[in-house]
Amino acid sequence: MAGHHEPRLLYSLDNVNAYRIADGQETSLTPNGPQTLSLLMMPTSSPFADLSTSIPQNEAPEEDFYLHLHIYPELDLPLPATTQVRYPRPAHHQH
Repeated sequence: MAGHHEPRLLYSLDNVNAYRIADGQETSLTPNGPQTLSLLMMPTSSPFADLSTSIPQNEAPEEDFYLHLHIYPELDLPLPATTQVRYPRPAHHQH
């Protein structure tokens, strides 16, 4: 089944500047300028998932995903299942 184990793009934002704040110090994750931030759905059965499991492949759930935040190449972050993702809504809608 082609493409079954590949990530699926859930959402992406262009022109994102990302920063890491640790111990009060802010570090840019996009030093080369704005990048595209992607929110991916990674299948747990994917070879990229790197999740240890004792469930045999043929008994694993067919569609089981976890979220993965990605800004190439600076950020590659699997998100816990409890992560809440929020994004601002535009103040004005054009009809």
